Amino acid sequence: MRSMPNVLRKCQAVPDFQSGIVVGIDVSKGRMSFGGFHPSKRTGVSVVNQNAEGFAILERFVDDLVAQGHQPWIAYEPTGPYSTCLREWLMASGKRLVQVNPYHVKRIKEVRDNSPEKDDWKDPSVIADLVWQGCYQEVMSLDGAYADLRAASAEWASLAKKRTALRNEFQALLQVWFPELCGIFKDAVCKSVCGIVRRYASSEALAS
Repeated sequence: MRSMPNVLRKCQAVPDFQSGIVVGIDVSKGRMSFGGFHPSKRTGVSVVNQNAEGFAILERFVDDLVAQGHQPWIAYEPTGPYSTCLREWLMASGKRLVQVNPYHVKRIKEVRDNSPEKDDWKDPSVIADLVWQGCYQEVMSLDGAYADLRAASAEWASLAKKRTALRNEFQALLQVWFPELCGIFKDAVCKSVCGIVRRYASSEALAS
C-alpha cells in the first residue's frame, strides 16, 4: 500500500536579516511599550501613553529606523479593545504590520526565564522573536458588514462563556442547597428548577 505523500507547508516570510528589524509593541490599558529587535542587536524600550502623542513618538521611532537603512516590521499582540486604536492607526499609516498569538507570547515568555511575569522590556522582545521565527499572522482590514460580524461574533462568544460560567456556578450551589433536585430533573438548570429556586428560599420552605 502506497503511503500518502508528505505535504510540505511553505514557511512564512521573515524580515531580511541584513536590513530588517522588528518593532515589537506590547499594548496594555492606556499605554504601550515598544522597541526595535534584531537577532544580533536591539534598541532600548520606550513606554508611552496610547494617545496621539504616544503614536507620534512611535512614528518618529519607526522613521528613524528607516532613515538608518532598516526595513521595519511592526508587530503587536492583540489585546482586545486595548489594541484596536493602535491597529487602526498602524493600518492607516501603510506600514508593514503583523500580529502574534497571545497564547504563544505567554508560553515563550515562561520558557525564556521560567517566569510568567511580564515587564516593559520582556513582552516586546518576545513578540519580535516570534516574528523572526515566522510565527505571526497577517492583519486583515475589515469594514462595513464584515467588521460588524466580527464584533458581533466576539460579543456572542463572550456572552456564551459567561453563560456557561453562571450555569456551572448555579449547579454547584444547587448541590449544596437542594441536591435532590438534580436527581428529579434531567436538566439541573431547566426552567422548572429555576422557577422553584426563585419562589422558595430554602428546601424547608419548598417541603412545607
